[in-house]
Amino acid sequence: MGDEPPFSTKDAEGIRRVSAFLFAGGTQRSSGWRTIEADVGSKARARFLAYLTDIFLTTIDRERGTIIHLPYPGSVLEQPDSTRTAWMIMQNSYFAKLKADLDSETQRMAVKARRR
Repeated sequence: MGDEPPFSTKDAEGIRRVSAFLFAGGTQRSSGWRTIEADVGSKARARFLAYLTDIFLTTIDRERGTIIHLPYPGSVLEQPDSTRTAWMIMQNSYFAKLKADLDSETQRMAVKARRR
């Protein structure tokens, strides 16, 4: 990456917010979507970030969150900085979602085991 990050802190937080919201099962029709739109600054920006998230989901192994193919030809280091950074932010959000799912399932199994 260059000296300047490809996204402002606000843009990076917008990517994080939108992807986390969508990974948690939210949709653009969910009640919390208006808050997301306000947080990222506009409906158009929120829709664009949702679109990026949709593209990201087509490039990963959804069971593990690992990237299985890249949006542009070439290796990871040949991807545009903005793409690499956005994918990293969304992948971190996806890993957080997987961890939350695993923690929830582990807790559910522990409760079930105690009932036996």
